[in-house]
Amino acid sequence: MDIIVVGAGLSGLVTIKELMEKGHQVSCFEQGTEIGGVFAKQNSYDSVELTVSNYFMAYSDFMPYDEKLKFWTQSEYKQYLDQYVLHFNLLPHIQFNHHLNYIKKLPSGRWRVELIYN
Repeated sequence: MDIIVVGAGLSGLVTIKELMEKGHQVSCFEQGTEIGGVFAKQNSYDSVELTVSNYFMAYSDFMPYDEKLKFWTQSEYKQYLDQYVLHFNLLPHIQFNHHLNYIKKLPSGRWRVELIYN
């Protein structure tokens, strides 16, 4: 494995995708049971509505042009993120229920990472 990404939230997902496109071997470790970070079901209320339109919350390489301009709910945005993960085949690179316990840069310039499986 070349690179570890910590967290499968909005930034983590696009980081996995971009690094893979550059030819890196990437593994992502997510402490929760699903992707989405604050938009994961366990981290958000069903009544949440985004205050930015779907066109501004979407990734530029995965625009929702088949939808009218609107404000997504939490579940709609989570569904968009799930589609993004499927479209770019990111799921095989994500390991769930892993908590980052320790990280330290070694004198060699490499990193020591300790993860705990929940």
